[in-house]
Amino acid sequence: MGGAGSGAPSSSGPVKYVSRFKATGGDDAVLMIIQDKLNRFSPRNYKETHEFLCQILDSGKTHFLKDFMKIVFQKATREESICPHYARLLCELTTKYSHLLVEMVERYKAFGSIFEDISEVEEADSYKTLLESNSDKAYRKGYAQFLGELIKYSVLDTSLFLATLQSIITNIHVMSTKEATRPTLDEYVACLQRIMGSIQAERTKLALELRPVLKERFLGSLTSLSAKNEAFLGVSSRSRFAMMGLVDILKTF
Repeated sequence: MGGAGSGAPSSSGPVKYVSRFKATGGDDAVLMIIQDKLNRFSPRNYKETHEFLCQILDSGKTHFLKDFMKIVFQKATREESICPHYARLLCELTTKYSHLLVEMVERYKAFGSIFEDISEVEEADSYKTLLESNSDKAYRKGYAQFLGELIKYSVLDTSLFLATLQSIITNIHVMSTKEATRPTLDEYVACLQRIMGSIQAERTKLALELRPVLKERFLGSLTSLSAKNEAFLGVSSRSRFAMMGLVDILKTF
């Protein structure tokens, strides 16, 4: 039986999948097929994967969209080497199927929460225990990279994006005086570096519009955090120098 990975033309594989989905009418079936397709996703089969997903979305079925968007976000944050291609895929799909934006916003909200609650840091026996307690939190840097990639496109929800940055910086402040939270603070600063570096590198309309907003909102906070202060027990030398670099970036905005 010819599948998407066979030597058959890319259009024949997806047609068979969609036909099988219509026959069963089951969301679980189509999700399994999508999961299998995304498990083999790569730059080489980008066009084939995109066409396959378009055919499913053209079928008019929408009940699986929430789980579909969850899968894409999780894989984008866990597979950093092809994260840029997931960002492009979402951009192209949401441009064509605007109803996907609703589910995308829900994913922004869900993933944004991985930077909100740091109360468990003090309760965990070790940083490793903390990461293992929540699989999404173990991929904070991956999500930061994903947000940075989405800067290239028009599908980034700017209000939720700014709220995520505010959450990161607010919690850096909270952790700055606590030595036990130093590993998490280091991670948050690394996430900021990925996001700000992407904005600095991009010349898209969205990136240019965000720059003065970021400068106004966060320059003062990061400047104070980058100063040498004996009270900042949670700020390692590496993080302090990284924040000095972030201050320099914001000044150029």
